[in-house]
Order: sequence, then C-alpha cells, then structure tokens
Amino acid sequence: MVDKMIRCVKKHLLLLLSILALTLALVYIVFSKALIAEKDVRGNEVQIPTIIIPGSTSDQHSLDYMIDQLVAASEPHSVLKTRILEDGRIQYEGSYDSNDKRPYIIIAYENSDDTYENISNQTEWVGLAMSDLQEKYGFNEYNAIGYSNGGLNWTLYLENIGEVTHPTAKVLVTLGTPYNSYESDDSVKSDILNDMIMNKESLPKDLTVYNIAGASSLDYDLVVPLSSVLAGKYIFQGQVKSYSQFTVTGDQASHTSLPINDQIIELIVEKILQSQ
Repeated sequence: MVDKMIRCVKKHLLLLLSILALTLALVYIVFSKALIAEKDVRGNEVQIPTIIIPGSTSDQHSLDYMIDQLVAASEPHSVLKTRILEDGRIQYEGSYDSNDKRPYIIIAYENSDDTYENISNQTEWVGLAMSDLQEKYGFNEYNAIGYSNGGLNWTLYLENIGEVTHPTAKVLVTLGTPYNSYESDDSVKSDILNDMIMNKESLPKDLTVYNIAGASSLDYDLVVPLSSVLAGKYIFQGQVKSYSQFTVTGDQASHTSLPINDQIIELIVEKILQSQ
C-alpha cells in the first residue's frame, strides 16, 4: 500500500516537474526572441552614418579638417571616403566600422566642376553611391551634410531620386549652399532654384533641415551671396518636418571657413552626433 502511494507521488511529482520544465523552456524562448528583436531595433537606431558631400573643385580629402574638428568636439569615428568616377565606378578608401554608431562617409567626384549640367550629373552619381553603400553596409538611415554645392547635390538627390529603395535621410545640414546660384538679387531666381522649387513636393516629409549661411561682410561670405543661401527657404519651408536657417558672422564666417566654424561644429555635434 505504502509502495503504491510512493509510486503515485513520484508519478505526480514527475508530471509537475515536466510541466515546470516546459513552462521555463517556453518563457526562455519568448524572452530570447524579445531580446533579439530589441537588439535588432537598437542596432537599426544607432547605426546612422553621417554622409558628407564637399563643394566644387573638392576631393575626398578636402574636408579632413572638418572631420578633425568634429572629432575634437565629440569622439573619434571611422571614416570611409568614396570617389565617384565619371563612368560611374566608385573608389573606396578608409574604413567603415559596423559597430560604430556614427561613422563618417565622404562622397566626392572625379569631376567636381561648378556648372548646372555637372551638378545634375553629380545627382545621379550620389544615387549610385547610396545604392552601393547600402548594399555594402546595410544601414537604413543617415544624416547628411552638404558644403557649398554639396548642399545642391543633396537637395537634387532627395527631390529627384528619393528614398523609394535608398536609405532614409533624417537630418540635412547645408553650409554656404548657393541655392540661387550667384544671384545677389533676391527677386531674380536662377534656373537651378526654379527647378528645385518645382520639385520641392518630392522632398522627404520627415526630414529636418538646417541651412547655414556665412556673412563675412554685410551680404555675402566672400563667395556666395547671403540671399542665395537663404533662398533655401523657398525649397524647404512647408515641405519638410522642420526647417531652420542661421547666419554666422565673425572671423570664421567666410565661405572657406564655414566647415570649421566653431558654432557650426557645435550644431552638428548637438543635432547629429548626440541627439539620435
């Protein structure tokens, strides 16, 4: 009788232990999946490169001093430099660390001449570079900086090629960009400005834009008229999530000094490198 009771207790105990083990296994599986999903989400959030396009007559090394200033103001990041040849081939140098939260990428061109025709060609080259970069490194979002004509490249790219199959732009910072070419008369709109205004509704609606002008003298940065830079408002205002424009003055307000202007470096660190 006692043996029978003992066997019965053992049987029930074994059943309870089996149920407990199965429950723990299910909890472990669910918890593990949740951790993996959370890790994936975090990975997508933090892997946001800053992609920089310099201006005309520049190459992939022209903004090294800007990178140095950003590193000095924040922290080191990997730097990948690209040079797009006129036949569409892309040359790479430097490194892209997949564990780096804010890597830098430079997009430069073999032909960086300052003509509207060539700027249009550069728009297509940016599209080639973005497709190749996404395929190689798998990022889904990025922040963009365009210095001088580099700002035109980004604007035309975002309007005409867009983000159907390309990564999503979160923040665009443009420095001394001649949106109205070299027109100093605000009532006269250049061909390139008219074209960008015509296509402005194609801009990403979730984009945040900071348009920065320099004023070494009263109305220009020694290269681009102030009114031309500020004409960016005709393109972005009311089309993107947020549009802000700033004018810097002082010793670092000339066109060539904008990429190392202390105020601009601080803004990039705050709005791009630390805020997301």
